[in-house]
Amino acid sequence: MNEVIAKQVVEFALKRLIDYLGRTQTTIRVSTEDLETSLDYHLRFVRNWSSELSFADLRSPKDTDQAFVPLDVLLHPRRYRVSANELTDVLPIDEAIAQTLVRSST
Repeated sequence: MNEVIAKQVVEFALKRLIDYLGRTQTTIRVSTEDLETSLDYHLRFVRNWSSELSFADLRSPKDTDQAFVPLDVLLHPRRYRVSANELTDVLPIDEAIAQTLVRSST
C-alpha cells in the first residue's frame, strides 16, 4: 500500500513540476526512476532518523511506534455538531491520504 501511495506521489509531483517548469520555459532532466530512487533514499533516511525518541529522563531510546498513535480525520467539522456527545464519522489519516491521491490521479 505504501509503495502505491509513494509511486502516485512521485508521479503527481513530477507532473506538477513539469507543468510549472513548462510555464516558465525551463526544462527538467530527471526521470521518474531517478525521482523514485531519490525519494526512496530520503524516506529511508527519515525512517532511520525518526525511528526512536531519546530524552534525558529515559533510560533507553523508545520506538516512535510506542510513543505516537495514528491520527484520524473528522469527516464533518466540529462546528456543525448539534451536541458535544454527537458521534462523528472519522477516517484514519493514511486512508484519507490514499483516497485523496487516488482521486487526484484520475
